[in-house]
Amino acid sequence: MDAELTLPLAFMAGLAGAGHCWAMCGGLVGGLFIGRGCAGGGCQPIGTMLEAHLGYHAGRVLAYTLLGALAAGIGQAIVLTGEVGLAQAVLYVVAGLGVVLAGALAMRGSAGCAARTDSLALPMVRAAHPTLKFGVAGFLNGLMPCALLFSLTLKAATAPSVATGAAWLFVFGLGTVPAMALAGGLAHWLGAQALVWLRRAAGLLVIGLGLQAIWAGYKFFQVMLHL
Repeated sequence: MDAELTLPLAFMAGLAGAGHCWAMCGGLVGGLFIGRGCAGGGCQPIGTMLEAHLGYHAGRVLAYTLLGALAAGIGQAIVLTGEVGLAQAVLYVVAGLGVVLAGALAMRGSAGCAARTDSLALPMVRAAHPTLKFGVAGFLNGLMPCALLFSLTLKAATAPSVATGAAWLFVFGLGTVPAMALAGGLAHWLGAQALVWLRRAAGLLVIGLGLQAIWAGYKFFQVMLHL
């Protein structure tokens, strides 16, 4: 990325990274939304579902924006390096465990509805507004190891101002929304299916993606440990 980065180029980088987003974070967003299709035996209101999805994407894009601003401010990328890299690896492993749990809950849900992903969470977490709850989840997702994000934060470290670095990562994040929204929407739809075999198949897929995330986080931790 030696050429001058512009806002359209940053946005296109996000769009073009759809496959990478699905591979790295598809399981995470799937585990997050697979149990959100129904609540209390009935389908959730459209507004509540949209709030959860919008909160997730807003939190994720906010994390990218702050990373871009921070990289521009201190003149170096602060992701995938040193102790920050170790923390990211641990976060990835913990998230992978959560995805496996979400897949298992989806598989054992009653007919017509996958079990809620947050059914085992603390009462305070369950009672939180969907926008806030999923916004925090999206923000944490945005801090996880990602080579594509790292390349953009490296470029942001050369930005002429903090505002420019933040803007580059903001529009990059917007470019990733279509792919991630598709993954979340698909998981949401599958979790609401009455066909038990279909939901169990989706749960198995989510478990597999969660195990992949755990393995990737473990390998990343090993790399960071020896740098």
